[in-house]
Amino acid sequence: MKNNKFLRSLLAVLLILCVTALPVFALTGTVVTQGSALLIRSGPGTGYDLLFRLTPGTEVTILGEYKSDKGDIENYPIWYKISAKVSGQDKEGFAAANYITINGTPDPVPGDEVDIYAYPEAYRPYLKALAEAHPNWKFTFFDTGLDWNTVMDNECYRGEPFRNVVSSSTFKNHPEYCYKDANGNYLKSAEGWYQASDAVVAYYMDPRNLMTESRIFQFEKLSFDASLHTVAGTEAVLKGSFMANTKITADDGRQITYAQAIYEAGKAANASPYYLASKIIQEVSRNGSGSTSGTYKAKDGTDCSGYYNFYNIQATSSTNDPIKQGLQWAAKISDKEETNYGRPWTSPYKSIVGGAKYITKNYIAKGQDSLYLQKFDITDGGNGFYWHQYMTNVAGAVNESSISYKGYVNNNMLTNDFVFAIPLYKNLPAERSRLPGDTSVDPAPIPDPKPVVPPERGDVNEDGKITAVDARWALQAASGTRALTDTQYKQANVNGDAKVTAVDARWILQAASGTREL
Repeated sequence: MKNNKFLRSLLAVLLILCVTALPVFALTGTVVTQGSALLIRSGPGTGYDLLFRLTPGTEVTILGEYKSDKGDIENYPIWYKISAKVSGQDKEGFAAANYITINGTPDPVPGDEVDIYAYPEAYRPYLKALAEAHPNWKFTFFDTGLDWNTVMDNECYRGEPFRNVVSSSTFKNHPEYCYKDANGNYLKSAEGWYQASDAVVAYYMDPRNLMTESRIFQFEKLSFDASLHTVAGTEAVLKGSFMANTKITADDGRQITYAQAIYEAGKAANASPYYLASKIIQEVSRNGSGSTSGTYKAKDGTDCSGYYNFYNIQATSSTNDPIKQGLQWAAKISDKEETNYGRPWTSPYKSIVGGAKYITKNYIAKGQDSLYLQKFDITDGGNGFYWHQYMTNVAGAVNESSISYKGYVNNNMLTNDFVFAIPLYKNLPAERSRLPGDTSVDPAPIPDPKPVVPPERGDVNEDGKITAVDARWALQAASGTRALTDTQYKQANVNGDAKVTAVDARWILQAASGTREL
């Protein structure tokens, strides 16, 4: 009886449409995001301002349906204008139709479920849970064109010693993570880091090991995004560090927080301030170091006071005193403005701003637009492969992504529309790379589905049956608010006049109720 009542209601809407040629809405819906809040914007598109958020299960009234005209048209082509109760008040805004189920329909709006088959087969079982938990996150993939075995030949010891290293504490707790030469000796750099074993390098390079809620952020795009990045968000990343809620002096004399300085640096350099904040913490620790104190005395007695290098630029771990090397570079003035970056860095502000410009020009702008790509140089930005890597610590990108993730969690930002770019390799092993001693079981593979039997006429959404949802799809196509594939268009044109109109929608609805044969 309930379905018949709904069908009669929808038929009434269709009859009105036949007269007015305009869609009429008097529907309610439910927010169906997977655990995260739904962003409600001022217009139909991701480029509009955020007005408020609605939690899953919230009931809304649908006031209209619109095509996206600003922002991510590919992923969110249709938007509903909605009204909802927020803190006891009626508020209106626009929500992506993907995340609103119209009450009374037997099926959710397509797009609510993850299309796992859009992902490379090797990555599907590792991304499935993550994608379902965060439907607002977008996972993209790029072909490196590189063979996995060739990459390993270059990133491991046989490529170049100390290109990937582990700390002395890791050696103490897990000597099996370190490389041994033919004589059984461990290889140790002048600064006390150990050459990582081949298995450890492979583990941190294999994207399948990085598809967890925190580690995935090493694939996050690092460019500045005004709709995502804020001073408050930057402060959240700095929580627990020596920079948290602490003020410094800007070049113009303003007393501003480190968060404000890092935000300004990111905006000027077109780099994510969250990334810059986590980069600093990764490089100098949460307590700071000689690179940030302004009073550093080198191991050989050289006075490096008065200079700062918050990102440890040019402070390589292969030297006996990398902090000295980095501070001497920070004090040096280049005869070319494009390679000077505001040096000498005689204040924290100068170092933060100038270092951000250095990182953008030499890494982000060269195609190394993620933590992963800055750790592993697998893109040719005009300077070849493998050597142009910001850090030698093999776990550096994992550590930095964890810092960024904690900042997002602290600021309730996981509902934002993050974009991740994940590399593809030729001849990636069938089983993921593992750390020594790891005996965990890989998730079951998710192969391509079996071929689907072509749908019968009237089955617009191709789910194998004719329902009121098909009638609604045809109605939306007739009003121009839903784009159909060629096959779907043919299925919707049930009266054979070569176009989809409200008549087709009415015929499909009648077929769904059993009063018409198509």
